[in-house]
Amino acid sequence: MRQQFSQNVADILAFEGLSNLIQSHPDFIDGAIAVAAADIAQYGGSHLSTIESVFASREIHLKPSVVNGLEGDYFEPGHGGSKVHLEWLRNPLREGVDKYWLERSVEDEEFFTLSRSISDPGSGSIVTYDNWYPPDAEYLRYRVSAHNDFGWGSFCTPIIVELGEPLSSSIVESKPTKITLEPSYPNPSNLTTLIKFGLPTSSHVRLQIMNIRGQTVKVLVDEQKPAGWYTVTWDGKNEAGRDVASGIYLYLIEADNKKILKRMTIIR
Repeated sequence: MRQQFSQNVADILAFEGLSNLIQSHPDFIDGAIAVAAADIAQYGGSHLSTIESVFASREIHLKPSVVNGLEGDYFEPGHGGSKVHLEWLRNPLREGVDKYWLERSVEDEEFFTLSRSISDPGSGSIVTYDNWYPPDAEYLRYRVSAHNDFGWGSFCTPIIVELGEPLSSSIVESKPTKITLEPSYPNPSNLTTLIKFGLPTSSHVRLQIMNIRGQTVKVLVDEQKPAGWYTVTWDGKNEAGRDVASGIYLYLIEADNKKILKRMTIIR
């Protein structure tokens, strides 16, 4: 019979395990997952919820998440058929995602499962279609969740896809009203970092990573883009393709003669 521990003891085990494992795991996320794997092996996963909450408070997530949720467009008859085009960005962190759960709701009704077995492509974004069209509905809602060895993550914020206009969509996340640069995620990071920015109008935008001396490390974006929200992935490498050293780095966006500067920390 496996020994069962109280929640406080599980907290201590998680912290002690992480402290020990971090010495042998250069990847901080791998160290966290190893603690959970040990609990599964020794105690049947009876402390996973506690361990997960401990890690989550430090932005380490055992269960997967979907980056930026969904985007969707409705295609009218004559414009590719009556179907909804859905797309979302996979999380590039090492979370072992293997499949996705997609749900739909007609207006404000309860959500209905469309699929719980949409395969993860391993990179980039996931694209799928909903060919069902309710003739009397004004809009549909969609949400998606990701799955890994630790179970299903939480559903993303639902999007609303309006019906009745060619190639129209209404996403919960509205267009930005000004040039916006959001905090990078995760921060600190030792793997992939996501940087999200918004453009209120079509603009030539330049987004770059710099060291604390102001020297360019990597140019992530340097092109004309239409208005909207964008998420850029930085893999922690410089222009030569080499991993950067631990330290503080700056990320700068320039568009429409405006500049926004923020900083992040890389831990190797």
